[in-house]
Amino acid sequence: MFLLMLQIALASDSCPLKDNANANIQQIKANELSTVLTQAKGCQTLIEIWASWCGPCVSLAPYMSLFHKEHPEVLMLSVSVDNSYGAMAQFVKTHQVPGQIFHLNPWTMSDLKATFEPLDLTFPERIPYVVLLDSKGVAIQTLTEPSDLKELKVGSNTGQLIDP
Repeated sequence: MFLLMLQIALASDSCPLKDNANANIQQIKANELSTVLTQAKGCQTLIEIWASWCGPCVSLAPYMSLFHKEHPEVLMLSVSVDNSYGAMAQFVKTHQVPGQIFHLNPWTMSDLKATFEPLDLTFPERIPYVVLLDSKGVAIQTLTEPSDLKELKVGSNTGQLIDP
């Protein structure tokens, strides 16, 4: 009985999306992003919405790489809203974008709003937009246009949203 309980506990803590990590850039439609977020349950997850033409996104890139090195236990979902696959791919290569990389195409602002509504979040219509989810898929922190990640509270699994 104890072994069965242990297996159930371990299964609930598993992160299937991290276990099946894909190092390639994945092209998805905006309405498919919700499915990716559902698959991330079981992991503490950091989502970044960015674009290659966004100055603050370029400035944040080294902090995202550093975060990935310091917190390998956190699943990172890097989501580009670039219209140009080539520009996005060059950004990924130049800045060594960490985590699983998704290129949304096509997308609209209402698509992004709809993706974040089930998380009780309002997409701010500005990037970079960083969201930290607990292992249950609950948003515990958001950062809009951050210049670094110093305010990010990793390991905080309170289930309460921290919005600096």
